[in-house]
This record gives sequence, C-alpha cells and structure tokens, in this order.
Amino acid sequence: TAGQSEADDLTIATSAHTGMTIRSGATSKGAVYFSDGTSGNNEYRGVLEYNHSDDHFRILTAASERLRITSDGLVGIGNDNPDTLLHLQSNNPILKFTDANQATDNKSWNITAGQTQLLRIQAINDSGTGGGQLFDFYRIDNNVTEFRGMKQGSPWFTIKNDDEKVG
Repeated sequence: TAGQSEADDLTIATSAHTGMTIRSGATSKGAVYFSDGTSGNNEYRGVLEYNHSDDHFRILTAASERLRITSDGLVGIGNDNPDTLLHLQSNNPILKFTDANQATDNKSWNITAGQTQLLRIQAINDSGTGGGQLFDFYRIDNNVTEFRGMKQGSPWFTIKNDDEKVG
C-alpha cells in the first residue's frame, strides 16, 4: 500500500479503525527508536518510550530526553522528574506567548527566568527582540523582594517588599 514517500516501508492499512500495539512486560519498556548509525548514541537519536514500571512516557531527540509525562499527567520539559503540571527546566528558561491574530510587532510576550534571581515579563516584536519597557521581579531565596517597571534599563516604578514602599 502506498504511503508518504519518505515513510512507506511499513504501512498498516484497513478500511476501518487501524492501529498498532506494542506489548511489553508490566515492569518493562515499549519503544520506537530512530537511528542514523550502528553504534553509540547514533542507535537512538530519537526515541518514543513508555516505561511500565512507573507508567511514564518520554521523548528523546539528539539522544537526550527532552520531554516526560508522568503517570499523574505532570509534564517535564528539560526535566525528568516534574513536580507541577508543567515543569520547564533549562539554563535560560523562556516562555513565549504569541497571539497570531494580533497586528505586526504586537503579538508576543516573553516570560524569562534566565538571569540570577530575576523573572522578567517583556513584550517582544516579530523579529524576537524586546522593547525597552518591561517588568522585573527580584527574589532572595523563596521571597519576592522587589518589583520594578523598567524603561531603557532604568527603573521608573519600584515596589519593595522589605519596607513596603512604592517609589
């Protein structure tokens, strides 16, 4: 049966509901591996894997785990032990929100946590750069200590939690 020309070596076809089952032991793994070589991590450059021992699903790209879904439905991106519904972990985590229905250069927001003890909310233009006006949240340990409105690198609005003053 013909399929897409780059993926037609194995085709399962019927005229009704069709599927495939990979059955493995109750404490074993079921997987699909994508390989571009015969040794080392070239044998598992991409992986879709379900682990029955604790019922998690994971996806690997470039031979590294990128995403994990736990049996509780918690999703880790860059994290193999998520403890919230969505847990992102990287050296410079950025969440980008884009509303495609908005006007040019008025579609996207970034929330970043890549600078030491700083969370930033910033409007981003279509080329991916931010405007000079943004909001920063500063922390010490598990306490938010300060909130700043920034304009061209200088604070124009500050709330400090330690003395409860707005300036």
